[in-house]
Amino acid sequence: MRKASVAALILVLTSCRGPGSASASGDSAAALPFHVTPVATLNGPWAMAFLPDGRMLVTEKAGRLRIVSQDGAVSPPLAGVPPVVDAGQGGLADVALHPDFASNQLVYLSYVEPGPNGTMMCTVLAGQVCAIDGAAATMTRAAASARRFSM
Repeated sequence: MRKASVAALILVLTSCRGPGSASASGDSAAALPFHVTPVATLNGPWAMAFLPDGRMLVTEKAGRLRIVSQDGAVSPPLAGVPPVVDAGQGGLADVALHPDFASNQLVYLSYVEPGPNGTMMCTVLAGQVCAIDGAAATMTRAAASARRFSM
């Protein structure tokens, strides 16, 4: 569990501090109460959820959902993720596991999708089924799963 927590902290910190970022004191090498070691490179990571085996599901704003292992291996994008509008605050946002994920494999996603006449809709997919087999994974929509809100 400690390794998973450290991996999450590293992922968050490395995604928040871009090149040339500086600490509040202006010194990018300022002493921190922890050591940062990048473990994975992702394109616009946004949110993550820990799987029971310690791996993470990580969303990328452009619409990709990936599995990141504790050793930093990054899976190809999962198939079956719905199309998103990646503009402004739009894109693939949050990911959360169902409380009984270990037995039902349900994953919840929030994202912005294209709406009618060029509009955008915020959508919460209340239950994608994520069939995870090793490093490969696909997502299929659970029955009666989406709630949409116009923006």
